[in-house]
Amino acid sequence: MTIEAPGRVEKKDREVGDSPCHPGAKLRWSEPCHAAYCEECDEWEGEPWVEPIAHGPTWQRGVDGKFIAPKYSLGPVIVAWVKKYVKGPDGSDHWTFTPEQLRMIYWIYAVDERGRWIYRELNIQRLKGWGKDPFAALLALIEMVGPCRPLIRDGSICLDKEGRVVGRREHAAWVVVAAVSKKQTRNTMLMFSTLVSKAMKRDYGVVVGKEQVVALSGESFIESVTSSPETMEGNRPTFQIGNEPHHWKENNRGHDMRSVMDRNLKMPGSRLLWITNAYNPSEMSVGQSNREAWEATQGSDATHVDTGVLYDSLEAPPDARIVPREIPVVLRAVRGDAHWFQVQATMDRMLDARSSVSESRRFYYNQIGADEEAWLDPQDIDATIHPQVRAWRKDPEIESDAIRLGWAPVAENEDIVVFFDGGKTDDHTVLSGCRVSDGYTFAIGFWGRPASLDAKTPWFAPRHEVDERFHEALTRFNVVAVWGDPSHAKDDEDDTPYWDGLLDGWHRELRDVIPKENWAVKSGDGQHVCKWDMTSPARQAQFVNDGAMAFVRDMEERTIVHDGHPMFVRYMKNAKGYMTRFGESLWKGARGSKRKIDGAVSHAGARMLRTVVLNRERTDTSSKQPGSLWW
Repeated sequence: MTIEAPGRVEKKDREVGDSPCHPGAKLRWSEPCHAAYCEECDEWEGEPWVEPIAHGPTWQRGVDGKFIAPKYSLGPVIVAWVKKYVKGPDGSDHWTFTPEQLRMIYWIYAVDERGRWIYRELNIQRLKGWGKDPFAALLALIEMVGPCRPLIRDGSICLDKEGRVVGRREHAAWVVVAAVSKKQTRNTMLMFSTLVSKAMKRDYGVVVGKEQVVALSGESFIESVTSSPETMEGNRPTFQIGNEPHHWKENNRGHDMRSVMDRNLKMPGSRLLWITNAYNPSEMSVGQSNREAWEATQGSDATHVDTGVLYDSLEAPPDARIVPREIPVVLRAVRGDAHWFQVQATMDRMLDARSSVSESRRFYYNQIGADEEAWLDPQDIDATIHPQVRAWRKDPEIESDAIRLGWAPVAENEDIVVFFDGGKTDDHTVLSGCRVSDGYTFAIGFWGRPASLDAKTPWFAPRHEVDERFHEALTRFNVVAVWGDPSHAKDDEDDTPYWDGLLDGWHRELRDVIPKENWAVKSGDGQHVCKWDMTSPARQAQFVNDGAMAFVRDMEERTIVHDGHPMFVRYMKNAKGYMTRFGESLWKGARGSKRKIDGAVSHAGARMLRTVVLNRERTDTSSKQPGSLWW
């Protein structure tokens, strides 16, 4: 058995035959690397290879297998200009594009017939060591004095004799390299002294300083900006570069800076470029919001309109492992054409006992993964989505909303349990269901303050909508148990507990339907079908052990199956683990955090309730008969 460094046991791969080099040893098959290895000498028998996950037009191929190029692009004229005026990041006489960089330049500067950008916002996510800072510095120089704008006459682009777009430089160019700290802009700004050639200094009067690059006697310039959002408000830059947005968070006002940069895109043709590593999903960074906003526009189940955002990324597949024989194979796949990337040195850092597995995955596998504080591994969350429901969500011919699509695998009138977690204004209110027979877990509903609502406008969780959805579930399924954790918020009108009236109504309606052994409180003056207040230490202990910790275990073993509703996936990925006196539970990471985890709580609660029902002797009082599965 080999060890996944640092400190993780790797599951044995499947046997595929006897090893030809060691009698008695077996050949085992590595799914991530599509090759067999001898378990005795831990060496490959065939040629291993990894298929990375590629996003963006840089990686699109036509039916002939060749990469696709845009119809119109400033790429050719820019490439010629760069060859004449820009030195290589290694100090060579001129910049030499890799095929990957060349394709990227063509797509970054793609335009339509009228000269409008195909992509108004640009995101480049690559592994550490790919060369994001030199590439960003190159783009900054192009934007300052290069032929970065199409020449337009009579409302259309001008083409040369060979049909290529004619370019011009941007007059009074103002390029901003922005970050939340001076250290983050330093790597990009230091590149200019290396990249600027004598020819560029001669022809454009370029002067390179520590925090500014000036050209054409001050008409055009590049500057680094790390000040407060207030001082950036109202600027009119022609091109902006956001450096390392995975570090832009609430506590350093990164989200405020991003908003200001968006508002400052006032000049015609001005754009915004982000260069980043994979983000940590527990930190709620600008890098995360950029990625999630782009993802919301992709696929047949897109929830937002694509407004021209380029997201270019090359990532290791989810099953890529951190084991010595596989690391070089994965790194060579994820580095793309970055031939200068040091595979062996990076592998040594990843295998160092002091290295974090999550950081190795984020920085070198370019995977969006959890940190050590995350409650669940995002890859486990994605891997345990019901495969048929996943396919349905991507099928444009299936007409169903995201909630009810997750109900489809459950037969009509089939036994389920329901868990309710109540909020009032800030926290979300959620309902989760879990099929008793096999534990399939799915969303029934969620309600939260609309993001579009003005901050000064009051909003309260809609109790009538929650009640309607619950009764829809009662009609659709055979609910054998329902527990709910009400918030302790008070109703503004009469100062009574906000959810008590609703839960009491459910109790009176269901007390002759739900078997008493499945009630939340079975005896005493507080007996109740569904009110299960988690402020009780005994209930906290039950939730932590039979809910939160069991949920993590099932996720790690991938024995759980859930419907993959996008919001509930986000709830689970937002949650951080923390140790209580009863064991490890989950929370949102900080008081006042905008991170929402309520659906993760309700999913864990529903799984816990299923275990309670299975472990008790049931009195079947229902006359409902199971229906047929929906397939």
